[in-house]
Amino acid sequence: MASARNLTPGYWVLDQGTETPNVEGSKNTQTMASWLGRINYDYDGRYLVQFNICRDGSSRFGTNYRYGTFPSASVGWRISEENFFETARSWVDDLKLRASYGVLGDQQALDNYAYDTYISTGEGGIFGGNYYPGKIQKGRANPDLKWETKRTLNLGIDFSLFEQRFYGTAEYYNSISKDLLVQAEMAWVEGTDESSWTNLGKVSNRGLDLTLGYRENKREFKYDISFNMSTLRNRLLALDKEYRTGGENGINRSEVGRSMSEFWVLRTDGIFQSWDEVNAHKAMVTDPETGETYEKLIQPNAAPGDIRYKDLNGDGTIDHDDREVIGKAIPTLEFGLNFSAEYKNFDFNIFFAGVTGNKIYNGTKYRLEVMNEPSNFSKNLSPWSPENPSNTTPRPYLGANDNTLVYSYRWIEDGKYIRLKNIQVEYTLPRPTLAKLGFVQSARVYVGAQNLFTITGYSGLSPEISGGNIFGKGNDTGHYPPVRTITAGIQMSF
Repeated sequence: MASARNLTPGYWVLDQGTETPNVEGSKNTQTMASWLGRINYDYDGRYLVQFNICRDGSSRFGTNYRYGTFPSASVGWRISEENFFETARSWVDDLKLRASYGVLGDQQALDNYAYDTYISTGEGGIFGGNYYPGKIQKGRANPDLKWETKRTLNLGIDFSLFEQRFYGTAEYYNSISKDLLVQAEMAWVEGTDESSWTNLGKVSNRGLDLTLGYRENKREFKYDISFNMSTLRNRLLALDKEYRTGGENGINRSEVGRSMSEFWVLRTDGIFQSWDEVNAHKAMVTDPETGETYEKLIQPNAAPGDIRYKDLNGDGTIDHDDREVIGKAIPTLEFGLNFSAEYKNFDFNIFFAGVTGNKIYNGTKYRLEVMNEPSNFSKNLSPWSPENPSNTTPRPYLGANDNTLVYSYRWIEDGKYIRLKNIQVEYTLPRPTLAKLGFVQSARVYVGAQNLFTITGYSGLSPEISGGNIFGKGNDTGHYPPVRTITAGIQMSF
């Protein structure tokens, strides 16, 4: 049993004792307080009004702004209940228009003490040739850290037609998030290597959600098929500067007026196959002092087998000024297809989901194919050599060179996919069969699978990438893929 002695009162964790074995301990506290008020009004099922107001407080925020007030309101008009709509009721079962506007508070990005700072004890310095242990403050406290807020407008229509066989919804949404919870970029002169949390920027997300379905439930073979899709147009509206980088080695760029976390890389142009190609990769540049124009070798340190990069600005040098935005990390379209059926004692369900319009940085591929140090490599890796003149995989080279750049188009892949998320078949035993058993009231047999297969061009383990902060989305640095699960069983009640 671990133990510690002489703990400081109030700090009841094992590693705070002055007499302690090699143990560690920690203590975290997080509290919330919420008040909710709601008013509902329903007139004859035709006119619907709701108003909500929420007051939330969280210990994760600074002492000056721990509480936030978040109101919302919605209205609905069921047109199909109006007298003037009576002529259309023979084929329109339900038709409703709705609108809502609300404010939500968000704290998900924070840990319990993001507003505060702490003292690091494992620090020190050398003075007069001697090392002296010391302590430093990590990061900066921010007592003004407050709720991130999202203001959303929704306009929608719900309908069902032909005895509820055909149904659907269409909704336009426009959401603006402000006071985003992000970690501020710190200058080294601040004396700390840890970023502090702050409220910064404004982001817009708008698009269309659509669901269409058809069901048949009046015949022996009953089924329901539905399709849903959601479009997204993401824009960064405000920031403390023109753009901010994120992701691994700054591979993402978030620029005001554009989508968040776009991939910002050097454009590749094949591989040098010979010294003639290396020496032919030149640009006409002008000396700013003499005005003389001359040819300049763009990649003077390259050799056959190295990646050729495009000099987009024509200055004869490959640097950050040649990087370009080549795709979005955030999908522009998400969709799903669901089909369920019932026939006699059999039930069946299948669900597909997918996304399109996005790119992924394959960080796992980078680590396995960069070939700049002794390490693990991809099984089928076939690098360039004079005997194997590849135009996709460069030569191996021990140490850093242009082939090892993270911000290269070489590591960016298409992120669209379609995945079979769920499939299940069930059979319910008929009552006459159960009656013969005597002691079983109901029983069903089922077999199913989740994440059975994925259709995608992405070479990583899974194109379904989650996580990452808002400035570094779409980075696959070894994400664990969704688990493929196959289940079978029997469920009985007695």
